[in-house]
Amino acid sequence: MMAPKARYLDARFGPALKKTFSSALAAFIHKEFPHMGGPIVVDLFVQRLETMVREFFPPTSCLNMGQILWFAVAKEEKPSYGKTMDRTKVVPVILTLVSHQDIKSRIDGLPWAKIRRQVLARLCQEAYEQGGVLAVADLALLNQMTIAPVSRHLRAYQEENDCILPYRGTVHDMGRAITHKGQICKKRVIEKKSVSETAQETHHTPEAVQRYEVNLNRVLFCLQRGLSVKEASFVTKLSKILVIEYQNIGQEIDKAKQQEEIDLDERPF
Repeated sequence: MMAPKARYLDARFGPALKKTFSSALAAFIHKEFPHMGGPIVVDLFVQRLETMVREFFPPTSCLNMGQILWFAVAKEEKPSYGKTMDRTKVVPVILTLVSHQDIKSRIDGLPWAKIRRQVLARLCQEAYEQGGVLAVADLALLNQMTIAPVSRHLRAYQEENDCILPYRGTVHDMGRAITHKGQICKKRVIEKKSVSETAQETHHTPEAVQRYEVNLNRVLFCLQRGLSVKEASFVTKLSKILVIEYQNIGQEIDKAKQQEEIDLDERPF
C-alpha cells in the first residue's frame, strides 16, 4: 500500500512519465485502429516500431566525417520476379564515402579511377558487414555516377584483385554481366574448395554454390551427349543465355585443367 503522500506525488507527477513517444503512439493506435488488438499486442507493436526508428534514424553523432546513412537490401532477402522494393526487407547501413585513405591516395598521385574502384569496393564490403547489399544503382547514386561506369569499375576491381565483391548482383544472383558463376565453379572443380569455403570466399550461400555446380554439370551432361543449346535449355529448364554461360564456363575449366597438366609435365621431377 502506498502512503498518502506517495499517492499524492504519484498522481501529480506520475503522468509526466507517460509523455513519451511510446505512449503517444499507443494512444494513436487505440484511437485510430481500435480493432488492432489488446494492450499486449499494441505494446509489442510499439516496441518493435521504436526499435526500427532507432535502427533507421541513428544519431548523427555516430557518424564520422565522410560517412553517410543509407538503406540497403537485407543480404538474407530472397529476390523474386515482380517483387517490388516496398515488399523487400531493407536495413540501415553507415557507409564511408570519403576516408582518410582516399585523401592520402590522391595526395600520393593515385589516379581517380583507382580511387573510385577502392571506394566502390569499400561501400560494398561495409554494407555487407552490416547485413545489407547495395545495388549498382545505389552505388551510382552515392557516387553521382551513371550505371555503366560503376559496372565497369566493379568488374575491373574484381579482375584486378581476383575476388567477388558482395553487391546485390552477386549476392542475390541478379544481372547478366557478372562472373561469379564461373569463379564459384572453378573454385569447386579446379581448386577443390569445399562448399562452405567457396560460399565464404564468394559471399554466397552454400545453397547457391551447390546450385551453380549442379547446373553446370547438368548443362555439360546435355551438351556432351549431342544436345543443342536450345535442347539443353528445354531439358534443364534454364534460359539459353544461361546454358551458353555454363557452356563457356565448362570450356574455361577444361582449358585450366589442360594447362595444369602441362605445368605438371614440365616439372623437373
